[in-house]
Amino acid sequence: MKYHTDDVRITGMEEVLPPEALLADLPISDVASRFVYTERRELSDIIHGRDPRLMVVIGPCSIHDPAAALEYAGRLSEQIARYRDTLKIVDRAYILHEGRVLMEGAPDEIVADADVRRVYLGERFSL
Repeated sequence: MKYHTDDVRITGMEEVLPPEALLADLPISDVASRFVYTERRELSDIIHGRDPRLMVVIGPCSIHDPAAALEYAGRLSEQIARYRDTLKIVDRAYILHEGRVLMEGAPDEIVADADVRRVYLGERFSL
């Protein structure tokens, strides 16, 4: 006798939109586009030796405590400013909600995200 052993914990399925559909629904803003372009150019220059700074990747880190995350972001911002001439500090974080990545990016991008504010930080959150 064969027993059913595959997919026994699956309780449902949900269609995931392809990246092209998400990009069409959620176009990148001019400010975000300029930020991404500038950051990528700087990192490329470091990797190819055109920029003498050392690249330091901080993270990824998942954020569970908003207060601790803000304290961490504040301390990291101080270090980014302090070492900007010798280091390129790249910070990344992931916000998890209901077992999925709700948002990923730099702390300032995360704080500005409407979904993060709605489900995690609260609508009246401010820095």
